[in-house]
Amino acid sequence: MRILTIAGLVLCWAAPGARGEPGFFSFLPGSDGLPAGGKATLTTGYTPSGSTWAEGLDERSVFHAQFDWRGAAGRTWALRVGGGGQIYSFRGPFGESVPPQVHEGAPWIDEIWQIVSVSHERQNRDIVPGLGRPLAYFIHGSGTYLRDPQHRQPFYCPMLASAWDPARSRYGVVAWGQHAHVPTIHRSGALYYTVLRALADGVVEVTYAVHNFGQDTLDYFNTPWGGVRHSSLPVHVLSRPDGSWRPQGGRFGSRETTVNVAETGGWAAFVQDGAKPEDRWGLGLVFGRDRHGDRTTPRANRRATTSPFDPTRYRWGYAGNPDRPNPRDYFVAVVNPRCRVRTGQTFWYRVYFVVDTLDRLPETARRLVPHADYGFLLPSSADTPLVAVTTAVLPATERERVAGRTLFYAWAWPVAGATPLFLLREAATGKLCITDDPYRFASSEPFDNPNGAGHPEHERYAGLRILRPYDGRTEYLGLLGYGLREDAAKPEGPRQPRNLATILAQAGFADRLSAREGIRVIPALTTLAPAAGETGRTPASRTRGR
Repeated sequence: MRILTIAGLVLCWAAPGARGEPGFFSFLPGSDGLPAGGKATLTTGYTPSGSTWAEGLDERSVFHAQFDWRGAAGRTWALRVGGGGQIYSFRGPFGESVPPQVHEGAPWIDEIWQIVSVSHERQNRDIVPGLGRPLAYFIHGSGTYLRDPQHRQPFYCPMLASAWDPARSRYGVVAWGQHAHVPTIHRSGALYYTVLRALADGVVEVTYAVHNFGQDTLDYFNTPWGGVRHSSLPVHVLSRPDGSWRPQGGRFGSRETTVNVAETGGWAAFVQDGAKPEDRWGLGLVFGRDRHGDRTTPRANRRATTSPFDPTRYRWGYAGNPDRPNPRDYFVAVVNPRCRVRTGQTFWYRVYFVVDTLDRLPETARRLVPHADYGFLLPSSADTPLVAVTTAVLPATERERVAGRTLFYAWAWPVAGATPLFLLREAATGKLCITDDPYRFASSEPFDNPNGAGHPEHERYAGLRILRPYDGRTEYLGLLGYGLREDAAKPEGPRQPRNLATILAQAGFADRLSAREGIRVIPALTTLAPAAGETGRTPASRTRGR
């Protein structure tokens, strides 16, 4: 893939605290040719949604933003993005479609729409002494379960950047995915991108991406994991390849509730009960018919010339016994692509939600099926816009002492050899740090290896530590962009990167803004030779990626 840009222009990363520019997300492919329509708005001030949640839950604790749309023919929807980037509320003419969260220790953590990544190489299904449970490996795009006795407060995935593009009715967020099963020895190296775009006819385009900056290979995904409130949308229908559809029930996890998407018509829906299709509002999920999955060659026999993707699956079903009342009120729906995402790779998947009545929804869904797609991304460093990181990253008290100016330039997208630049603050000291290790200030403790010396699994757990990024010691201020690792190849172009720590030291900021050694960024002329009266203003022009 080649990304077109206007050479020589830059974006400006203005300030920390989950704020960014639309260009942060423009490397993610959107569909072309689909009509816009209706009126989309974004609201960041909290107001009650009108939904009823489980006893004791306060929606304000999870709210980040509301994205809503109004169109013709009674179509309207309002979805709410949570603090971890998850969709925790999705209202339409059918009322609230997200389950009420009657799930102990998982408030807006599990029964919502989110990304999930798994590494089977690191997954351990055996009970580990001292923890009393398996060392599960599920990186959620919502947050952690409330299962660590030392910390019983919700911890949502740190939101690192967000951007609203009103011209395209598009809202993007990027968050650091969290291991749900805590405490854990597993590290998360997953950056989760979610881009929502409002289209005509009650359609929401959702583009997910997973950038793997860690050391573990991720090989099993949910894009998304989610489902609906069964009492609001009690009928699940699944499309057929011939264009028809039929109701499908069953219990989640059974063999009968899993199918390769190529064996469907590319969409499913959850609808109200009733006799007349024109009166039955529903929520459709369009996942496509698997444009790239290798459905014929067993994985063990594949060579480099065959597809790297196993067949994508769709899974559904009741959470619990479908024949008994269930207070969780949850019907699960999961899109399950299967591939291997190694260190430095970025995988994306695009799906669609459709809010409409059952008489119109199937035709809209069929029109969207060819646009549901997925693949890998590797932006070229020559085509990737640069982010001007300025003194705005400093605390207000520090900013008052220095003239605003550019400190350095980072890449806006995860190019080859890239490493994310997290801006962290140690809560106890106020110390600022730019690092590619988000665990920099997190507490840790030795892990008691369950296998003695000589055991085949001893080395697997030797020297590991239990990590707690949710312990309150770290303020996750934002993603500044991407630098290059020391072992990365030199980028194209005349501007060559230098060591970030050296740049900050030469600029006189090493005492208040530290950086881990081994990260390279593009130096700014103002960093090496400060100009008198420099203001550090945002450039008038910005690169626009497509």
